[in-house]
Amino acid sequence: MDYHKIPYKVRKFAQRYESRPSVDDLYTIKRDFNPEKEESFYNAMKHLYLCYSIKCGLPEWYLSLVQYRLKTMEAYFIKYIEDIIAEAKLSENTDAFIDNKLLKHYRDKGSFYLTPVMDNLPLHLRLKLYLHLYREELSPDMHCYLRHRMAALLAKLDKVTAAQQLSVYNWVLAKSVEASHFCDVSALNQTLKAHKVNSNEISHWKVNHEASLLAQEISVYYKTLLEDPFSYTTANMSTLELVSLCYEHYPQLVPLTFTIKSYLRTRNLEAFHARLEEHKRTLIYHHEETIWLDEDLKDQFIIIKELLKIGAKSASA
Repeated sequence: MDYHKIPYKVRKFAQRYESRPSVDDLYTIKRDFNPEKEESFYNAMKHLYLCYSIKCGLPEWYLSLVQYRLKTMEAYFIKYIEDIIAEAKLSENTDAFIDNKLLKHYRDKGSFYLTPVMDNLPLHLRLKLYLHLYREELSPDMHCYLRHRMAALLAKLDKVTAAQQLSVYNWVLAKSVEASHFCDVSALNQTLKAHKVNSNEISHWKVNHEASLLAQEISVYYKTLLEDPFSYTTANMSTLELVSLCYEHYPQLVPLTFTIKSYLRTRNLEAFHARLEEHKRTLIYHHEETIWLDEDLKDQFIIIKELLKIGAKSASA
């Protein structure tokens, strides 16, 4: 389906009903929802849009059915995202850590806020964190923002169709809360185009890079944290702990966490560089014969090498 055409089609449907109300149009709503069928998704969108466009005069049975459709779609997207997150096989302790320790550091005046460090967490972990925020958040505007961010992550994970559907769904719902940016058609079209670009970039990376996608994601997160001169905060340190907790198959992340915390506290580049070299030697010493045969060991070695580049560059500056 060309999702760029949906805004035009649903607005045309709403305008036709507004100019010549007909119960026959309302009866076209389908009770069953199957997002894998293009016509089913379009049917849900046009009736949801109509409901938010026509503020009064719609029969109760129709409004009730649209609300049922809304709950069905919401449950579908949440379940889909949960299934994508499950593919990453994050630690069982991840959910408890996010709920009990992490989220309290990102709440301000009843709502949550996002930071550059949070926005550079590994993709699956970031998606999980956004979903937790989505469930806890009360602001409709923030819900629109989080749906937008989750759709972008789905695209980066090569789930383009789901990303486009979630963005169109978000565009319709934004109309009900007057979130001006997200209910703008031109902004939606730019978002849909960006999804395709982001998906192609990830696919290209999978073919052309030595390390796993996760190793690069963790490296990018660490670099974001290290290059921020104001990153030594309780909130950011909780994300650092979260990363070491989530990926149990990367045990070197635990001692790396202490090394990074020490550097962020002292900004002692020489000591930081020396500790990274020590981590590298320890990894080679214990796994010299298997380090290039075991993907997890190789990934951890590459992460340390990436951090060493930062240390070397900073030290020579």
